[in-house]
Amino acid sequence: MRLKTIGAWWVIGLLAGCAGTPDPAKVAAQQHEGSAEILADLKKKGSLLLVRMVDSPFLGDVNCDGYITLRKINAGKPDETEPPLSVGSAAAYRLQNPNKLSLGQLFSATVQRYERWFVPIAPGRYAVTYASCHYGNTTIEAGGDQDGLFGRTFSYVRPFGGDSTITIGQGQIVDAGYIRLAGTRSDPRVVGSEATPAERDLMKSVMPEVYPSITFTKFGS
Repeated sequence: MRLKTIGAWWVIGLLAGCAGTPDPAKVAAQQHEGSAEILADLKKKGSLLLVRMVDSPFLGDVNCDGYITLRKINAGKPDETEPPLSVGSAAAYRLQNPNKLSLGQLFSATVQRYERWFVPIAPGRYAVTYASCHYGNTTIEAGGDQDGLFGRTFSYVRPFGGDSTITIGQGQIVDAGYIRLAGTRSDPRVVGSEATPAERDLMKSVMPEVYPSITFTKFGS
């Protein structure tokens, strides 16, 4: 275990050493190009959404790689007549209580990464109906709105409890902060919280052209 730890830090040091000092003009050009792509994505469905999935197994928070399934709410319940929307989890770079044993992000935040994490979405009110995330050897699944071994034979559509809903306005670029899964797979709940000030500062530094247009909120608000 000790050798693995030393090896991991050696790799991180090597990556940092090879990175060098970035050219400011090149960085600015990349930021401008990435920002233009984000604004172009905004036109696809009318709005954009970003969310980060995290878990708190022990000694702090960790990134939970995965996705959530959203359905638009019509007449007070999830609409099953329209296809659901899958939203992949963005990386959480600046958690309030990071796990001290986690190596964190090996790759730096860039506007191109945020462009992939901002998902085009139509304006409206949505509910989480399925979630899946994993880190290390841990996998967490909740809800039944998914395709299984037998297709959708055993699937079911039911909104999660807790902070499982969010309203997306026309033309908004929404940062929905962090979501944590609580409860059980058959009776799941969402705990939502807004992006930390440090997370926002990081976003401002890598995409200054887009940052003023971002609406910071959380699920359940």
